Amino acid sequence: MPRVGRPVIVLGNRRRAKLEKLVARATAGQRLVQRARIVLLAWRGHSDAQIGAEVGACVQTVRTWIARYSSGGLPALADRPRPGRPEVYGPTVRVRVIATVTSAPPPGESQWSHRMIADELADTGISPAQVGRILGDADLRPESAGSGGDR
Repeated sequence: MPRVGRPVIVLGNRRRAKLEKLVARATAGQRLVQRARIVLLAWRGHSDAQIGAEVGACVQTVRTWIARYSSGGLPALADRPRPGRPEVYGPTVRVRVIATVTSAPPPGESQWSHRMIADELADTGISPAQVGRILGDADLRPESAGSGGDR
């Protein structure tokens, strides 16, 4: 028996099919699959406790996702943005840093330094320290990444 006050899940054929496809998709994220299963089980009339036992979640989690789906539909099942500082240098700048360090150093230089890379990419406003962090994430070092000569 559904809990009093629980939103009623109404699914048309298209939405039900989308949710079922999502659950069956091997590449779908585990959290998203669990949320879709919660909605499908609620639509089939299972109680919150039954749904929780079936998907391995507590009753409050089941209630949360049923409420979110009923108020926002399929997009509401996605993760909300997390707090924290947004990324300052996106993938384009990261690729430019890596492309620079893997190219030949400027004439008269034997290898790139973080400062030289930052100067080369001055239009991005990147600092030598940030260049170092990006290269560290990519497991690259300027002294071993260049394409010039024997070492």
